[in-house]
Amino acid sequence: DKNNTKSQQAELDYYSAKWNEFTGNFNTAVNLYNYLENYSDDRKYSAFAKRDNVALELEVKRISKDEAEKKLESMRFAWRDGSFEFDTMSELADLYSSDAKYGDALRLLREVEGGMPKNDPRIKTIREKMEAVFETLYIEDKANDLSPITALGLYDEFSELTPEGKKGDKIISKLADRLVSVDLLDKATDLLQYMIKTRKLTDEEKATVGIKQALINLINRKPAKALASLDATYYPQMSEPMQAATKRLRARAMADMGKVDEGINLIADDDTKEAKLLRSEIYWKANRWDDASDAIKALIEKPVPGQVLKDEQAQLIMDWVTALRLSGRENVILRIRHNFMPYIKDTKFANPFNLLTATLEDKGYNYDSVLNDVKEAEGYKSFMDSYNDRMKEEATAETKDTTANQTTAPATNNQPAQ
Repeated sequence: DKNNTKSQQAELDYYSAKWNEFTGNFNTAVNLYNYLENYSDDRKYSAFAKRDNVALELEVKRISKDEAEKKLESMRFAWRDGSFEFDTMSELADLYSSDAKYGDALRLLREVEGGMPKNDPRIKTIREKMEAVFETLYIEDKANDLSPITALGLYDEFSELTPEGKKGDKIISKLADRLVSVDLLDKATDLLQYMIKTRKLTDEEKATVGIKQALINLINRKPAKALASLDATYYPQMSEPMQAATKRLRARAMADMGKVDEGINLIADDDTKEAKLLRSEIYWKANRWDDASDAIKALIEKPVPGQVLKDEQAQLIMDWVTALRLSGRENVILRIRHNFMPYIKDTKFANPFNLLTATLEDKGYNYDSVLNDVKEAEGYKSFMDSYNDRMKEEATAETKDTTANQTTAPATNNQPAQ
């Protein structure tokens, strides 16, 4: 209309474009937006058209997310009145998040928040968006798509977004697990220390985190720090399972410090499977082969006629025979061969079992020569390889009041081997 001012005409063209977009006439809408963006003298509606055109072209797949992001990035100061900047940057943050650019989304939202008056009610909206991105990362596990260092760096940068209560505690614990899984052990223990110091934990929750921190320190060959973790989070009213778990970790730490007998004495009254396994591990690491073989024997179940041995039991039998060979107890090995060959012959351990229990003349009892006998067997893992795997599994397991249930699954047949 010739009677309209340029500003009025721009407004009419803009709402005509919106109507065409709403009714599905996308080509007409895009053309009107493009006209306003490129030829209108009205800055306001030119800016509005450019922004809305980005959203429409992205929706109908005329442009990529990267192209949309670049266009929105260039528009931040295209129009400063009203809510244009806020809406445009919010839209860009949503686009970053949907494109897995979580750090960019959080930094942009923080920047927008920082430029607003403290009493602006829209700050609440920004904060909610930031919290949603943070939870997408650390509750919905999108952080697993990032490198562990990047995931930790983003957490450190925006740690104030950690929710209160168990949800926030779970975020920190899962992130620590991720760090352990890639052997970033110092960073994992530092994160758990932050959790102990800053989170509102009950005594029981703090002790649970301390147990986890101690276990990671043991994996990291820092037994003194493991003991310090247990000491700092101990409380007298610990449940019996938690006390037992703590005592086993203390025993492990003492043994790693060279105080093997002191460590063994700490678990002398513990007859659980976990304690039996720990005694075996301690003696094995100390090269006390007689003691190790006796400790492993306590874990061997009497085989059931007609049933193939489970892998766990077959592995323990292999460890038992290995320790016996290293202690020079040939007569016992020959008896084991006779008793267990019918049950192990159909497992993947049949070949190494045969090698280890065959005639021992001229083979000697050197540790390396014993392991050489089984290194070619597929599926065989040395006792210490299995030990290290178990340690890592424990450290990344969910630790609750049932922390005592560590290392391996319960036995199904409690009768000892003969």
